[in-house]
Amino acid sequence: MNYFITHTTENYEEITLQLAKSINKYSKHELIVYTIDYEGSDKLKSLAICRRINLNLPELNKNDFIEQHGNSYVSRESVRTFLALGGKIDAMIEACNSQIDNWVYIDSDCIVNTNIDSIFSYCDEVESFPLASLGPYEFILLTNPDGSVKGNPFWKNDNSIDLKNTLEWPMMDFFNMKPEQRGQYHTTNILVGTKYVKPFLEVWRDCKNLFPKITNVYNV
Repeated sequence: MNYFITHTTENYEEITLQLAKSINKYSKHELIVYTIDYEGSDKLKSLAICRRINLNLPELNKNDFIEQHGNSYVSRESVRTFLALGGKIDAMIEACNSQIDNWVYIDSDCIVNTNIDSIFSYCDEVESFPLASLGPYEFILLTNPDGSVKGNPFWKNDNSIDLKNTLEWPMMDFFNMKPEQRGQYHTTNILVGTKYVKPFLEVWRDCKNLFPKITNVYNV
C-alpha cells in the first residue's frame, strides 16, 4: 500500500493541518502524521492517521526562535530545532517498521496539488536509500548574522570552484569523502521511499543523534 507520511510537534500542528487538508482534497492515499512527544488533536485525527513517537525533545524556550522584521522563525542554532527537524528520519523508520510498501515523506509545512499521487511512480526506482527532490540551485549559501557568507565555493574570485568551502564539505569530510564526490544539490522536503531503505535510515538516525554531541548543529 502507498501512504504519505510526515511528522510534527505540538507547536507546529496548526501548520501541519494545512498539509493534511490538501492531501485529503487531492489524493486517494492516506496521510500518516507521526506526532513527536504528544498526542495529535482530534482535528488532526479527523484528517490523518496519527501515530506518536517519543523522542524526548528538549523543552521549548525563547532561544529556539529568532525575530526578524516582525516575524518569528525557528533558530537553526538550536539543538531542539535540529532534533525536531531530524524527527523526519524517525518517522520514516517507523513507516518501514510498519511494513508500509511505499511511502512519500512530505515536510509538514508543504501543501500538495492535483497531481501529487503521480509521485508514487518513482517508488520503483528506490533501491537502498530514499529518493530526494532535486534542489533549485547548484550550491546553497548562508548569510551569517554578521553579514558574512558561508558556503561560497567561488570566494577566490578567479573562476575556480573550491568544493571544500561548500556547506556540505564538513559532513563529507566526516565521512572520509573526496570533494569531487559531491553530487548535485538535493533537498529533503520530499522523500520517496520503501520498506527496504531502513538500514540506510538507521545510519542517518545515528548521525543525527551524534552530531549535537560533537559539534555546533549550525555547522551540520
